[in-house]
Amino acid sequence: MSRTLLTTGTPLSPALELIFPRWTPHIVWLLGSGPMRFGDLQRRLAPVGTAMLAQRLREMEAAGFLERSLYLHHPPRVEYSLSDLGRTIVPILRSIERWSATHLSQEEVR
Repeated sequence: MSRTLLTTGTPLSPALELIFPRWTPHIVWLLGSGPMRFGDLQRRLAPVGTAMLAQRLREMEAAGFLERSLYLHHPPRVEYSLSDLGRTIVPILRSIERWSATHLSQEEVR
């Protein structure tokens, strides 16, 4: 990933900046169920734009969270899946999901 991680703040800063930029947790969550194609991710993540999703996927791949597989069928297709490092984030997101379900109602979030 080309951006510089925060070195100030709390000890959480580097991890939070790496794991929680916009759309990253959602992408990790979806790929936690298995590989997906770009179009499938985009449909599930509406209203994310094509350029934003492509940028985020490139950043996540560069950070080692994702693996990109190119299949040279006709037409060619690309699938994204979590790397070993990316899979380590899934339990963190599941904990956040449980906390949210326990402590927040949908009405409170809106």
